[in-house]
Amino acid sequence: MEAKKVYEKLDHDFITENLSDDWAQYMGEIDEFLCNNFRERSMGLVCDNASEIDFVYCAVFPMPEVMQYILDSGLKNALLFTHHPSNWDITKTPPFYQMEKSLLQQFRDKNIVHSRK
Repeated sequence: MEAKKVYEKLDHDFITENLSDDWAQYMGEIDEFLCNNFRERSMGLVCDNASEIDFVYCAVFPMPEVMQYILDSGLKNALLFTHHPSNWDITKTPPFYQMEKSLLQQFRDKNIVHSRK
């Protein structure tokens, strides 16, 4: 399916008008991978790397193990749809940490997208 249509459908189904969050302010270390839309509202499409979406994976967090699993599948044109755009560990301060740049680069190389609700 055309990626743009998938993004529009996800925005319609999961994001109400004027809804925003503040995750992007903490994601500066991976800013080169973030979409402008995500930088502005911290919702929706996090990383846009594909024009077509053929496979969808869902997770709560974009954990390295989840991202590696998708990469190991050998698929391209995939979407990782998560509840949170960063990883979370309540034993850390601050409790969130970012996706690994090396995995994000591999996502980019294989046309794999990340979006959050």
